[in-house]
Amino acid sequence: MKKKTLLTLLLVMVLSLAGFVACGGNNSAKYEIQTAKTMEIDKGSSKVLEYTVTKDGVIQDSAETVVTVISGDSVTYSAETNKVTAVKTGISKLQIALKSDSKVKAEVTVNVPLYTITFAKAEYEIYLGEVVNASYTVKKDGARVQNANVKLTVEGDAISVNTFTKEVTAKQVGTATLVATLESDSVLTLLKTLSSTEV
Repeated sequence: MKKKTLLTLLLVMVLSLAGFVACGGNNSAKYEIQTAKTMEIDKGSSKVLEYTVTKDGVIQDSAETVVTVISGDSVTYSAETNKVTAVKTGISKLQIALKSDSKVKAEVTVNVPLYTITFAKAEYEIYLGEVVNASYTVKKDGARVQNANVKLTVEGDAISVNTFTKEVTAKQVGTATLVATLESDSVLTLLKTLSSTEV
């Protein structure tokens, strides 16, 4: 009888322990990193890298992460500011990983678009005293950009340009160079030679 009672007691203990272990197994939390799959940043600009870490669906503000640029060289990342900075045209990929478990990660593709400027005319010949409009087209990755900020300047004395109206005036006979620069990217500059002649 004692043996039967002892066996029954052992069986209850084993079943209880199995139940405890099973419950412990359910405590394996599920971590996830949620973020946008893509970002677009103009060259020279920065954006905050926005993402959240969740544990079983609950946001974990104190979770530590490691962000690295895993491909491309068009952007840099600052852990201090949590900002991504576009340094050149191209596509890069960032990886956000949980510090305590690098298997928990997310990737973000960052596009730094290519801008181009083209003038409406290949050549300009302006008569002395004449006023013409220096029209141009700005494109981003091949698509036209409306209201792009372009700065027009002149190298030389033959012409002058009104930066607000984009009108070019021939002041004296000779040649000068019209310079169009995208204000958000000073490296993107287009030069155009203009000739001023007498009527």
